[in-house]
Amino acid sequence: MATNHAQTKLAVGTEDGHIRIFDITNNALVYKSCFNKVNSRILSVAWSQDDKTIVTGSADSCVRIWDAATHTMATRMTLPKEGRDSTLVWSVIVLKNGTIVSGDSRGRVSFWSPTMHVIEQEFRALGADVLCLTADETGHTVFASGVDPKITQFKLLAGGSVAAESAINGAGGKKKLIIRPKKWQLAGFRRYHTHDVRAIAVSSHLDNDLIISGGTDTQVAYCQARPFPNENPHRQPCFPPLNSVISVAPEANLILQRQGNTLKLWALGKAEPASRLLADQMESGQALQVYQRQKDLLRMELKTKTNLLCSTISPSGSLIAASDAEGPKLYSVTYVDDSRSTVRVRRISDFPPSDFVPDFSENLGAVQMRFTADETRLVIATVEGFVSVVDITGW
Repeated sequence: MATNHAQTKLAVGTEDGHIRIFDITNNALVYKSCFNKVNSRILSVAWSQDDKTIVTGSADSCVRIWDAATHTMATRMTLPKEGRDSTLVWSVIVLKNGTIVSGDSRGRVSFWSPTMHVIEQEFRALGADVLCLTADETGHTVFASGVDPKITQFKLLAGGSVAAESAINGAGGKKKLIIRPKKWQLAGFRRYHTHDVRAIAVSSHLDNDLIISGGTDTQVAYCQARPFPNENPHRQPCFPPLNSVISVAPEANLILQRQGNTLKLWALGKAEPASRLLADQMESGQALQVYQRQKDLLRMELKTKTNLLCSTISPSGSLIAASDAEGPKLYSVTYVDDSRSTVRVRRISDFPPSDFVPDFSENLGAVQMRFTADETRLVIATVEGFVSVVDITGW
């Protein structure tokens, strides 16, 4: 599916070979019309820059151009097969100058002439199916990825440099436009994911364009587009761990680790600060030079009937909360000196309050707990789905 550039219509390609148009104005989704059927699944849809035509890719080796007003097919372009199987056109986009770009099951990216509707250039971009394509705002850079999870970049070059309009002074001081032949070239590639990449986009709303990609490894990766492929990506997991065994006290540089019914408290070490240039060249997860190692401050084995379900530490490191199946427990932590060579822990009695869950709740165990930033409240999520906010200033 794809929205037009005016953000008023949504085109949806279907398994039965139809294109269906929906009106999406006024925050609504209203069915409007249906195009003529083709005898193949429609796998990809894109609008032209002026929203007058729609381009589709199908499972029958064809790229089709449709008139958005009359709902009729204007042109059909066919890709070659590999063996007996039809080529699946998984992705299509339309560039600013009208050039159509398609990615298919052969691992190839094809650039189609906007006037002659023939392939001008074709590249073996990936070792497997090309599932997604995107381009920057100028239409001079295209990115492709798919089952082979590397991201491949193509640039439109004119006379050996990035395509751009240029002029020189001619006779009488008049500007004379220089016409240089423009060709697409494979400019580089980089592997940011471990499995299939299903979506890729270029964000042009910031000072620096960003490439953003996501796939079946549940990671969203992004980096600046201009230095690609020399830029290391930032990764953001879509599904962070529901209940991590690690919690951090950022103000005190402490880490609390949960293992079985034991809590371990660590003081973080210190590393040599890396220069900005060195940091940009380092791979994600690469170790820094450490000059002060971490310190094991506390190992506390709790007397519980079951393993701990969750644990957390306050931002300053002065409070620790943990819960087993019977209910949450709160501890006060005191550091005797600045070196933290001695740590004293005291369990806070009468915690939790009896009314932190409804009377009819039989299971008091907590699966998630978090301190607020000012450490005046503890948010508790129980096994039965109740969320309680407990004021802990009185303890």
